[in-house]
Amino acid sequence: MTAVDDLAPDSGTGLWPPSGVQPSDDGSLYDRLAERGFDYGPIFQGVTAMWNRGEQTFAEVSLDESVSDSASAFGIHPALLDACLHPALDELILDSKLVPESPGQDRATARVPLPFSFTGVRLRRPGAAAVRARMIRDENGQARIDAVDDAGEVVVSIDAVGARLVDADVLAAASTARRTVPLHLQWIESALPAAPSLPSGWVPATLGSVRIPGIDRHYTDVTELVAADDIPDVVVWWIADTPAVVENGPVSGRAAAIRQSVHTAWDVLRSWLSVERLSETRLVVATHRAAGLPNESVELTGAAVIGLVRSAQLEHPGRFVLLDHDGGPGLQASSGEALRADVLWSVLESGQAEVAVRDSRMFVPRLTAAGVSEADTPRAAFGDGTVLITGGTSGLGAVMAKHLVVAHGVEHLLLGSRRGPAGDGVAELVAELASLGAEARVVACDVADRAELAAVLDSIGTEHPLTAVIHSAGVLDDATIESLTAQQIDRVLAPKVDGALHLNELTRVHDLSAFVVFSSLAAVLGSAGQGNYAAANSVLDGLARARRAEQLPALSVAWGPWNQDTGMTGHLGRAAVARLERMGTKVLGNDEGTALLDAALAADEAMVVCVEFDKPTLAAQARAGMLPDVLSGLAPARAQRASSVVAGRRLAARLAAVPEEEREALMLGFVRDNAAAVLGYPSGAAIDPETPFSAMGFDSLGGVELRNRLAEAAEVKLPSTLVFDYPTVDAVAKFLRSRLDANSATSPTDDHIASLRALLAMMSSGGERERFIERIRATLAETVKESESDTRSDRAAIAAASNPEELLAFLDQQTAE
Repeated sequence: MTAVDDLAPDSGTGLWPPSGVQPSDDGSLYDRLAERGFDYGPIFQGVTAMWNRGEQTFAEVSLDESVSDSASAFGIHPALLDACLHPALDELILDSKLVPESPGQDRATARVPLPFSFTGVRLRRPGAAAVRARMIRDENGQARIDAVDDAGEVVVSIDAVGARLVDADVLAAASTARRTVPLHLQWIESALPAAPSLPSGWVPATLGSVRIPGIDRHYTDVTELVAADDIPDVVVWWIADTPAVVENGPVSGRAAAIRQSVHTAWDVLRSWLSVERLSETRLVVATHRAAGLPNESVELTGAAVIGLVRSAQLEHPGRFVLLDHDGGPGLQASSGEALRADVLWSVLESGQAEVAVRDSRMFVPRLTAAGVSEADTPRAAFGDGTVLITGGTSGLGAVMAKHLVVAHGVEHLLLGSRRGPAGDGVAELVAELASLGAEARVVACDVADRAELAAVLDSIGTEHPLTAVIHSAGVLDDATIESLTAQQIDRVLAPKVDGALHLNELTRVHDLSAFVVFSSLAAVLGSAGQGNYAAANSVLDGLARARRAEQLPALSVAWGPWNQDTGMTGHLGRAAVARLERMGTKVLGNDEGTALLDAALAADEAMVVCVEFDKPTLAAQARAGMLPDVLSGLAPARAQRASSVVAGRRLAARLAAVPEEEREALMLGFVRDNAAAVLGYPSGAAIDPETPFSAMGFDSLGGVELRNRLAEAAEVKLPSTLVFDYPTVDAVAKFLRSRLDANSATSPTDDHIASLRALLAMMSSGGERERFIERIRATLAETVKESESDTRSDRAAIAAASNPEELLAFLDQQTAE
């Protein structure tokens, strides 16, 4: 066959790809390339489908929609030409003759090929935006490339592409040469989907004290909602029953209001999740000016709720939406705040997990690189007096104490902790700080106790007055939303929230040059099993913004995970650390962390995120459609296109493609692989299908992650109690297969509709299609006329169907009813 014959639609069937090929890519092409240092951005991720046939590889390649309009300006667009080489590059990487070069060589340190020489390049048709490409490898490791357009006309051909080997670590170093900088949480305006009128089939309701004009259904609580005859599609709940924080009121009242808001929201979420009948209904949690948009004050009770719900969203994907609004005209709540019903519908149609609405404009949170000065952070950032560090005798606080002395010239430290001088390693820390040239005084103090903290501050002499504060105190007490307790909420909120509020109040009489609170990435992204911790840190982020609005110094640093000896990852096991790495967050070392702090101080922001992400991991999540929206600016994914390979990746399709006797083994292997990934094992071979999950080391978070992974891949809803109801891999595999079998079952009517679609697709003549549609229309009209359930709207829909697609859509609707 010629290249054109191979790449044109099959002359007999009109189908593409050609006969005899096998799908060769499960969507992981760019993941494999990224692992070896070829981390392509979305514009260059042009391969959308791949197949193999012997030494030949076939691919569908197209430009990203963002640049496709510019294709006509080139003979061949650089991104399109580059993408045509990716299948060849992939094959060269996997070719054992090239990498690794010697037996037993670690692939991570092997040499990798870069396209280097091109022979016999011929451009035939300029301006293409999409091609079908064929790559043929030869025994020398070179590849011939032919690419054609949809009509089979040659666009470009290359007789031979040769590669040059380079060290993989050199390539990796080039990709990480730019220093890590803090990230900034920005609110980016995003267009709302148009909603000229609310859809007739939309059934919303409100819960609690919120009222929305145009939405008649309302329930006072979850119990009343569950007792209703039918469940609405979406329910809006606004936490308006707890007292708002009075910014200048007593700390005790402000802390109590925040704590009450978290308890109330947790109770609603827990009640919601306990009812299976609500599993298909989305709960919109509405807050008022709590998101922290620029130039706005932050309502701290709402900020705490946002942190809690972000974690609930990770534990139960797709079930909760966060909506922060500004009280614009339209939707009246009991206290007068407002939001329009059509805007609510548009927000839901946007598919965003979290939005802020201001004057009927939608904004979405995105992490971006913060502006950082190239100059060193001034040594005077912490003043020349005493620096107070809460939680300063161990972990992150102790690391920062030493860093302030070495890098910032701080000579007087006041280190507070619950145990004070009696804490482990405190004497050694004080001695080390003294050897570095600093005087460190250690005091026992519970920062949640205002009187104790006030006494500590009063003990600072006038010779070296207080000039800076670092609030690093905090505790963890992890649990999922369903298993969390009120005591765990209070225990985590006390040192973080109460302590920060007390510091904010008591230090106002001091001339501070820095007021730094240590928050967490959990508050920004949410963290499964850490809803209480996310809520507490979200308050700190809001407090820093509030202080900045008052022209007071403030910086909230939302830290990612630190190493096992520092910060709050010391209690984590292998599975938990592996979970963080799968999310794309790297564990910071002390040098990286302190460098990030210095950069954060130079960023001149109220709140920054100090975390190092693994870009290839984020890119892989983006390509799989699993990257959290807030991270999409760090690893944007190209627009998804429908293809046979995309469909083939679905678990149901994989099951259908193998004989019945092999399906049980396939499903078991699938669940074993996912269980192994959750536990941090290299493959499913390490998982015994009959061993209970509890005996394998699964905790509640591991169970949540396994449920979410399986539900995502299988495209089915699974109970949150999956690993408890089905306590082994074998039991889960059987249950999951039963769900897939039930979902894939089709009725005779479904089969007939599919046959009609296939018949229409085979008709090449427009007249033939018109005659066919007229006969169906006449038959339907006669059938509807004879039916007792005849309605004028049915007859109108049949008459209005102007093409086969509209008529088949009507048939689908009738089938569903």
